[in-house]
Amino acid sequence: MDKTKPAARSGLRRSRSKTIREKVHESQSNAHSGASRSTPHPVVRLGQLWTRRRTAKSPPPQFESESVEVQLGDDGGTVTLTTTADGGFTLEGEAFVGGAGNPVEGEGGRRYVLTLAEGTWTAAFLPRVVVIDLGTSGTTVTLATTEAGGWTRDSEAFASGTTVQGGTNATTGLANEYELALADGTWTPTFRPVRMTIAGTGIEATVREDGSGYDAGEDSLSASGAGEITAPGGAMYRVAKDADGMLVGTRFDRPIVGQSMTVSVQGVDNPAPKLSADDRATAADEEGTLL
Repeated sequence: MDKTKPAARSGLRRSRSKTIREKVHESQSNAHSGASRSTPHPVVRLGQLWTRRRTAKSPPPQFESESVEVQLGDDGGTVTLTTTADGGFTLEGEAFVGGAGNPVEGEGGRRYVLTLAEGTWTAAFLPRVVVIDLGTSGTTVTLATTEAGGWTRDSEAFASGTTVQGGTNATTGLANEYELALADGTWTPTFRPVRMTIAGTGIEATVREDGSGYDAGEDSLSASGAGEITAPGGAMYRVAKDADGMLVGTRFDRPIVGQSMTVSVQGVDNPAPKLSADDRATAADEEGTLL
């Protein structure tokens, strides 16, 4: 029996065993390599991980307000509004919504109404309106400012010193007249009365504003013009209106005492003392007037 053959078989077994182990190892290596290719592990660099974490923890960007400059007409200058985070606006730190109820003031005290439409602000001049009482006549006049600094009445230019008409005066049957004057931004009406000289007396009569009659020096006449007056020199006159509505005076030396008779004085029936004939010749002939 050849002793070398078992040794050869033993070497063969070792060779086969080694080959199997190698195959198993190769198979395991291949399996592991295939699994790695099918499900690769993510590779995260340290810088990337730090950046991702920092981005996740950063606060949202902070709101930055914007300024919006609005032109106030032609003469009012400008006003600056500021946007807010909620989409609104502020003016000088206060919430601002605009509109007629919240006007803004521009240069020269001018006021403007701001309106927001489609993201754009526009300004419209807001006139200052004043209502002026015309004395005791019960009538008013309404004036409004213009952007240029003037005034209007019923959309027509109106200047200081202009005369306007008020209510009807019961004494004259005419409208009272008033002159409007502007001083320091305030309008003041001044009554401009009708004045007339009482014929034969040289005394001026002024119509009262309330229509109750006339003032003649220190005396008064009724709305009809009837009454008695005394001139500065002491001469006394009885006054009446003639057919043309003019005041006419007839002199007498002392107040009438007792019963008077009615005579015609320049066509007007009026209680009066009996006059001498020469008084008809000239109303200025006071020396010839006798009782």
